[in-house]
Amino acid sequence: MHFIQNHYRNIIKYDFLNKFYLTNTQDIPKIKKFMLNFNCKSTDFKTILISLLALELLTLKKGEITKSKTTNISIKIRKGSPVGCKVQLKKSQCFFFLEKLFNQILPSIKQFDGLDFEFVKKKKSVDFKIKKVFNLVELEPHYKFFKNIKSLEVSLITDSTSYTKTFFLLKSFRFPVSS
Repeated sequence: MHFIQNHYRNIIKYDFLNKFYLTNTQDIPKIKKFMLNFNCKSTDFKTILISLLALELLTLKKGEITKSKTTNISIKIRKGSPVGCKVQLKKSQCFFFLEKLFNQILPSIKQFDGLDFEFVKKKKSVDFKIKKVFNLVELEPHYKFFKNIKSLEVSLITDSTSYTKTFFLLKSFRFPVSS
């Protein structure tokens, strides 16, 4: 068992029970999965493959290419053409990515004030971006290969029902939230 998962089971659950006066342990929000995503503005297959390789280096899991759902004439993208790539991290992989986020990615960001979160209620997710991809230790030695990659979009998907519970979950995991 991962130490962050152990922290969740032994400490955070009891904090939720005490703070929100919950009677059922099924009402305690959990982290369901992480979605890591690179969007490419063009349909250049070379940049999509490079971003797919970057995702595989970061997560050690095979990614999938996302395709356009609609036609966009201004960017010259047809319906069904590849526009990015994504990876889903579930169960124990979530906690390994959280550890990497806390121990490697966030400390390497200079002048770090906290993450700006965007809470999406319909999806029950929290979205944030890592703008400088070269803060990721795996990509830094290969600058020439990954220099055209844009920001990494991260979605943390929970089963929380309210913003306050989600915010308390993030604070109890010690997420550096700027608010």
